[in-house]
Parts: sequence; C-alpha cells; structure tokens
Amino acid sequence: MFALKPFATGIALSCAAILPAAAATLPAADIQTFDRGVRDAQISSLYSSTVEDFEVFSAGELSGALRTSVGVFSTIGGTGSGGTVTHTSGNTGSDLYVRDKPVYGRINTTTGGSNFLDSNDTSGVDWTISGFGLFDRIFFTLSDIADTGADFLLTAGGESIMSVSEKRPNGAVDMIMLSFETAIDELTLTFSHDRLNDGFGIDDAGFGLSTPGMSNPPSAVPLPTSIAFLLAGTAALAGLRQHGRRKES
Repeated sequence: MFALKPFATGIALSCAAILPAAAATLPAADIQTFDRGVRDAQISSLYSSTVEDFEVFSAGELSGALRTSVGVFSTIGGTGSGGTVTHTSGNTGSDLYVRDKPVYGRINTTTGGSNFLDSNDTSGVDWTISGFGLFDRIFFTLSDIADTGADFLLTAGGESIMSVSEKRPNGAVDMIMLSFETAIDELTLTFSHDRLNDGFGIDDAGFGLSTPGMSNPPSAVPLPTSIAFLLAGTAALAGLRQHGRRKES
C-alpha cells in the first residue's frame, strides 16, 4: 500500500483486475490526524457500524485474548520492559493491558470515556474479525506509535498497509479507515512494534458496511499474498491527510 516515513501519502493498488473473482481487493487506507468531528462523520456516513470503545472492560493486564463486540484482540508475543510496564504495580509486560488513564502518550479517544487497549510494550496486537457478517470498512484510532523511533507495521491478512520507520512526536494520535471494494466477512489485522520498551494504544475500533445489499463474498476470502504496492510522495505530519483509492460513502 504505502510506507510512512514517518508518514507518506499512499495510493492503494486494486487487484480486482488481475486476480480471480474469489479474491478480495486490498483495502485503501485513509489516515489522518485524529479529529473527533471528522471521525464521527465518517462513521455516521456508513450504512451500519459496530464500535468497541473498551469502556465495559476492567482496567488491568490481560491473561489471554480479549473478546469484544468487534472481534478478538491478542498479543503477538514479546515481554514489555518499558516504563509503562515497570511503573505499573503487578504488570508483567507479557500481555495486553486495558488502561483507564493516559500513559506515556497513549490515550483514550472516546468522548466521555477513559479506557483504551494498550500494547503494553509487547511486540504488538492481533485483531481478528470473524463471525459478525459482512463489512467493507474497518476503522480505529492509534496513539503514540513510534515515538521512540521504533518501527511500526500494520498488516491486513499478511499484506502491508502502513509502516513507520522514523521517530514521531510523543502522543501523536491518528485515525485510520480501511476501505474494501468487496464486502468480506473475516480478517486479521496485525499491529507490530519492534521495540519492547515502548508501545501504542488502540481505541474506538470497529467495522461497518458503506452501503446496504452488498453481495456475499466467497466462504473464504484471504487477501492476496503477491501483490506489489504503489508508493507515492511524502506529506508533512501537520494536517496530514492520506488517501488511497477510497470509495466515498
């Protein structure tokens, strides 16, 4: 899709014309600096949506996968060792953490809320969406990625969607909307971070349908594993707006 160094404008490469009809197209990614009004408008424009704000969960370190209204979140491994871990009593750094207050630039983005899911300085997070029916939009907020210069990578079904390899400002918050041209019914997103002394927060994560009556996908809709990505030029972080070939809802 595109690489962010620390962020770069990207153009999504649709594979619909060169893949069998059974394969889903790669998602276009819209990445912007977090703005509550803009995000609310994006979600309200969808035909249907489900959002998880993590407010129903008790704060604390998890002891396994977190099952939510939008799927299952789990660590991809590694044991965190940064201040987020060492300055929290009883925190082992071996699993994800539901936070109810800001920590080292990671914050809640829910209006009136306090909770968010913290990577807890582990190697990252898997988010598996399955069993909820059709969706063609996935959205979430990310706080404080790569503020120590760590490499951050987001993949969808094993394909790179977003990468950061240069240091970003502490506490930066981004909102991401992934758009598929074909409705799908399952997907795993992987958020990986290559330093175990730093991490990131995820909040207001969800999925939806842009229009009613979208056709059913095949029973299994894996993303392709051999599609090249087009890279386009760079953009300043301030007022960042990145657009793929996103179909407007």
